[in-house]
Amino acid sequence: MTSDPYAKFKARHDWVTPKHREAIGAVIEAWAFFESALLYDLCMLATRPEPTQHTDLSTALVLATGMKPHTMLGMMRTLVGVLFPKDVEEFDKLRLKIKRLSDTRDIIAHARWIKGERPNSIRTMVIKSVNELKADPHDFTPDELNDVAVRIIGRALDVKVFLQSRGVKLEAPPIAPRVAESDSE
Repeated sequence: MTSDPYAKFKARHDWVTPKHREAIGAVIEAWAFFESALLYDLCMLATRPEPTQHTDLSTALVLATGMKPHTMLGMMRTLVGVLFPKDVEEFDKLRLKIKRLSDTRDIIAHARWIKGERPNSIRTMVIKSVNELKADPHDFTPDELNDVAVRIIGRALDVKVFLQSRGVKLEAPPIAPRVAESDSE
């Protein structure tokens, strides 16, 4: 009989409930969608007003694939400055919201979880060691984690709305996979 190390781990960390795990997964899934949507939006903006050939979009994808979101947003800001100079300040406000949300996502995705102080919460502890040693705790309930996932999707849609309202043609990729209907119904 094979031992299940994850089952032993879960038993020792019973403050992380299935609802917490599901909500953490929702944050990770939402961020993955955000990154792919941002890549698509950057490529469409870079080949604006419309890709004239498939190779135009392919070239943009090759250049941008693998970039971190803050790098893609920086490139988008440069393009917004060139194409829509009057709208740079508005885009910068959106970038700041995304930066704050990215920081929260990083805390959720990369920190170790311990029992939280609030009811039904789990805590991450971010240790900062620049200039001084400091612990920065963050408690999350499953509902708060799910709210982060919803806000991530919202920021992806905000980028699309910003670009579309300036004439950039985007076809939003689906947010959730489509489930095929059953033939037995």
